[in-house]
Amino acid sequence: MEEILHLLFLIFLYSCIWLVPTIINYNRRKSGLDPYWSLFLATLILEISVVYVAIYIIKEFNQNILFSYIPPIMASIFAGIFYLSLAKQLDEKNS
Repeated sequence: MEEILHLLFLIFLYSCIWLVPTIINYNRRKSGLDPYWSLFLATLILEISVVYVAIYIIKEFNQNILFSYIPPIMASIFAGIFYLSLAKQLDEKNS
């Protein structure tokens, strides 16, 4: 039963990795700032790439299922930082 719960939570966690760039983009539009759609797509690609690289690295070093929770969380953090920092630079450039 514990394995099934881990699997369901992993499926939920991995299916939600697109939420960070989407929420950031939504909040930008809501506050009246221009959404950067090309940056949004680049962020999604970066996030998916980080997930796959992290999965590959973790698979090589450890087979514990608990380490499977790290890639989507790490990728979401990187994607959020990437999107916010580049959007801030583009906002300053366009101002």
